Amino acid sequence: DKYGVTHFSCVDDTFNEDDKKVDNLLSVIQSLDYKPVICGFTRFDLLMAKQHQLEKFDEIGFHGHFFGIETLHPAACKNIRKTTRKEKAFEFLEHIKERYPHWYIMSTYIIGLPGEPLEHTMEVIKHLVNNNLIDAISLNTLHLEEQSHGSDHTSMMASNPEKFGLTITNKTNYPGGTDLEWAHELADNKTADALKLRARSFCRKKGIIDLNCWDWLISQAIGSHERNVQIEHIIQYIKRKSIFLNS
Repeated sequence: DKYGVTHFSCVDDTFNEDDKKVDNLLSVIQSLDYKPVICGFTRFDLLMAKQHQLEKFDEIGFHGHFFGIETLHPAACKNIRKTTRKEKAFEFLEHIKERYPHWYIMSTYIIGLPGEPLEHTMEVIKHLVNNNLIDAISLNTLHLEEQSHGSDHTSMMASNPEKFGLTITNKTNYPGGTDLEWAHELADNKTADALKLRARSFCRKKGIIDLNCWDWLISQAIGSHERNVQIEHIIQYIKRKSIFLNS
């Protein structure tokens, strides 16, 4: 009330794991005399399993979603303990876009996961983009590192690469840990990086950029003129950064 704050970030990376969290926030929102706009992390697989949460999210004003989809290949899903199936994911994203076109959907996708051919990765990205199932996407090459804090801070793939069919081809030390270069039967660091650049270029040409839901929230909180300036500034920054990284 004092500062007129109406836009919020939900600082809980598993907010929809428990219906009680969603219901608790909904009860608070229903007592307000305005509709806030909220963004944050949403577990995509849990939302698919608990689709009754969709209407509650909409009523709450939780309209900016960061989905960590990561992969839609069955073998790769198994390696990172996910069960999401491609066809079901596509159908669900299509439902969200049709039912809640005012939502902002961003997803991450990991390129180079063991078990997923690079051709399949590109096929998924093209489908997501060409069918307007997402508003933004963050594409990242599989990154492995050993952290000096101990095994609890090191991923299973980094601590036991052989289990996942990975071979460590090089190690680079940095303060606090070690970066690991890797290879498996379907890809390695270099081929995954090359596809990442190609996929990012494809997405940009289609108007899909890595504009996360927090930047989207800022654009919603400011006026229309300032919003256009803000978005254009971000687009130009991404272009300049891409040119620099590719030079």
